[in-house]
Amino acid sequence: MAKKLISPEYILPSRMTLHVPNTDLRFSILEFPYANAINAFMDVFKQTYYQQHEQTMPYRLMLPYRQLNNAIIALSPSIIQGFEPSGNIQRMVTFTRYDEYGEAEDYPSLEQLQSLIKHWIFCWSEHKVIQDLLQRDANRAWLKLQEDLNNDPETAWQHNINPALFAHDLDYEKGLAYVAIPALLTTLIENKTIHINSEQREYPITWRRVNAGGKNGFYLVSQPFIYKDDYLAYRLDLSVQNQAGYTDQDNKLRPWIFAHLSIQRYIGNHYKGDAKRSTSVLVGFNRENFDNPWNDHTTTLVQLGVDKGQWEDGTARLLGKYMINPLIAPEELFKDSLKYGNYDQVKHFRPNEYYVVYAEGRKFAERQRKHQVSTGTSFRERSQIMAGVLSLLEDWLTISTPYQRDMQNPYKTFALRDYNYMAKKRVSTAQDVSWQNMLQASLASNNRQSLHIVILYRSEEFKIHAKKQIEAVLLKTGDLPIVITHCKIEPALYMPLDAGDLNPQLYFKKPHERPKDFDKKWNDQMRLSFPKKHAEWREFLQSIAWEHNARHMVLIDSTGERSSIGEGIPTSQKIKGAIRDACNQEGILSQFVVGDLKFDADGKLNDQSAGRLKNATLDLILRQQAILYAPPHEIYTLAGLDDTIAHELDVIVFCRVNSTSLSNLNYVLAVRLRADGTLHVMLPDRIGTWMPYDVAHVEVGLLVSKNRHSIFNPNSPSPLKIKQGEMLNFVHDVLVDHVERPTIAVIEAEGWRNGFNRDKDKPCWTQLRNPDLTKTYQSLRFDNRRRYDRSKLPNLLCVIRLRAGRETPQYITAGRWTEELPLRDIPHLTSYVDPCVAHPLHFLSVAQLSEGQKKQKSPQVVELFKGDNRDSWKELAYKHPQIIELVPFFVRDDYFHDEGMRQLCRCIHLLRNSPGFVLGAINQPYPMHLGEALISDQLCIIKADS
Repeated sequence: MAKKLISPEYILPSRMTLHVPNTDLRFSILEFPYANAINAFMDVFKQTYYQQHEQTMPYRLMLPYRQLNNAIIALSPSIIQGFEPSGNIQRMVTFTRYDEYGEAEDYPSLEQLQSLIKHWIFCWSEHKVIQDLLQRDANRAWLKLQEDLNNDPETAWQHNINPALFAHDLDYEKGLAYVAIPALLTTLIENKTIHINSEQREYPITWRRVNAGGKNGFYLVSQPFIYKDDYLAYRLDLSVQNQAGYTDQDNKLRPWIFAHLSIQRYIGNHYKGDAKRSTSVLVGFNRENFDNPWNDHTTTLVQLGVDKGQWEDGTARLLGKYMINPLIAPEELFKDSLKYGNYDQVKHFRPNEYYVVYAEGRKFAERQRKHQVSTGTSFRERSQIMAGVLSLLEDWLTISTPYQRDMQNPYKTFALRDYNYMAKKRVSTAQDVSWQNMLQASLASNNRQSLHIVILYRSEEFKIHAKKQIEAVLLKTGDLPIVITHCKIEPALYMPLDAGDLNPQLYFKKPHERPKDFDKKWNDQMRLSFPKKHAEWREFLQSIAWEHNARHMVLIDSTGERSSIGEGIPTSQKIKGAIRDACNQEGILSQFVVGDLKFDADGKLNDQSAGRLKNATLDLILRQQAILYAPPHEIYTLAGLDDTIAHELDVIVFCRVNSTSLSNLNYVLAVRLRADGTLHVMLPDRIGTWMPYDVAHVEVGLLVSKNRHSIFNPNSPSPLKIKQGEMLNFVHDVLVDHVERPTIAVIEAEGWRNGFNRDKDKPCWTQLRNPDLTKTYQSLRFDNRRRYDRSKLPNLLCVIRLRAGRETPQYITAGRWTEELPLRDIPHLTSYVDPCVAHPLHFLSVAQLSEGQKKQKSPQVVELFKGDNRDSWKELAYKHPQIIELVPFFVRDDYFHDEGMRQLCRCIHLLRNSPGFVLGAINQPYPMHLGEALISDQLCIIKADS
């Protein structure tokens, strides 16, 4: 009998308590020395511009503070921040030491800053539109500014700030601790060496600081290591975090120091650059070549960006004006970046150093190959490096107490199973009955009597294999009326959006290589072509003989979405958005299978093609119908709730858009999962109406279609641009007026506790912030006016705040960093509790290792180091499941004890399963996962590559 795998009793988070010993290091702060003069000038300049142009000044004409700050960091990398905004001021922060006479030193003088600021202003003034205004209507203000810049500065340095002040008050100087403390710790480690030992050899690691500029602050990188023909470095990020309830004797939040270890890879071959994303380059300036050394002899690297073949923000141009040794042209650097970096660690390296950072998905020009170094580190690597770092900082940092195990996934209900289990572990007819009941319940939620799935195919092979896969996903369906049909699509329907007389290949050229008006003509042509393609597909869908009173679904063979010559097409020319929009208009759920099906020598689908087809089918049949294999009340019983509550429980989650490519899109919805497995959605413009998930899928699509053009116009109002205050009102209305049964509500901290930058008043749910939650975790406070006690909302069992990503620490599966036993990943979905804070409870959810990482479990690789020779395992990327933090507040009295709060959190923890996600646990609880997927499905209507 196989030995049962048990999750570790403890896991050790990569977080430490901070202690500040006596040190001669001090901080200095300088507010921008000519703020009043520049603000007065810009007021006149903007008004002058508005009189002659539209009422919104283009971003490129605003003063480029990022350019100035990048130049400051390049000139003096040990500066913690350039003139970064802090409230209504802009301030510079730097380290200072004191000479034998008690005078501060090692900081830029006001004369140096005055000189740089004058160069910066003149660089900005060289834009033609700006020059025209300065020579005419704004000339008087321009002359006044030049006069002011020659006068004495408006501010002076504030010196002698003790780092202990930051540790004792995280709000000191408006939260400067979050940047200053990591900068301080990296300073203590810089140029220090630790040693780690794999089974093959010893690795010395010498740390070097990188100043990323902005508010990201500093991180550490090791010297480069070669692996085959490519290079890697260890990267260590130190950050300050706080925790609700983790306070000192004065009830002030205490800082945690999180350490995040990753692999940074460098591009050492010919690289063409990336037209869609900027490329990060670490630059080490040779200080001896500086005409103005700024009293800084640090070896710190500076992180600069290259965008569309040019150094971002004009930093290189400003440094050249300031007579600093010029940066090499990015095009020259990308041809052979090994030539310009000190990869062999030569002492007293004379030229400037350049290290081009590789990002996932990029390819080298040579054979379009990817980087040979995979991502991630083993637990053993992580533990040894952390042990070494802690030895360097033993006077500053104390190791955290390990997390203690609560429970591991019991797997005693089909609701916790995925498709692979249900399809292969055929032990009884109970599985079939449970699945049939859930499918029938889903159809009944929208008064549907049957399910009609149509395969829209381009090739006979797709039709055959898609039908087999659909039948496999449906398992045995008994007497349920399920109809599977197919329809061939004519090639013309798959042609890209019509480019008219424009050449699509010009789209891929650099801006200066294509006609001046090409972009406008191209965008206009795509706006004309989209509705035509949409109409063609809608007419085609209407021609299908659909079953009456059935839920309609299509699985689309989208491998034909290519140009007639077989080459890639511009993103804006792709037709996915037009097809999805047409499906929504007809009330049809849709899913695409992207990529040509490929076969092995024996005629079977290869693993990659079979996986894509299976995932697409699961998404269509399971996720888009919101189906579990058993009712979730079985999960809640396993979590410890009594049967009565478990059978009545609703889980309501709130989902909001977080799209980096569509910055104007701000949308929110609520998702409710009932104990019987039915799932409903409430939209902001349909407050009070819970609609079935499949109906909401179409409704959101129609809303996006109707308002797609308004997203790209920042001044255009739209129901897809909901302000933060309106979002908070929506959450309030749902929780106060539309909770019908015993309910657990879940909301993420990120995005809700802080307002958006574009909202002037920045209203937000401040109670979700750690300081507020520490004081108010047993009340519900949306703002000063809307406060509720337990008697007002008896059905709300609790609200759970969720945090993930960099706000939860990395970990190892041991109770100490020097553990000698093998460190293996957690075998099951397991919950842990943080013993460092009693109130509020901090409940940690950790998933089992993904099935896609099963090679990581092998004894041969489980503890290997990145530089070791892995032979057949060289392609393995280490990926460890991240911690998800759940914090319950506003807990109903009958659950306001340790076991009761654990039971409520377990319900959400155990919902990190999805029947359509076969590789492992999802990062969010099931209803939140479905809600965010519902929104993201429709973004292709706005932007084709979403």
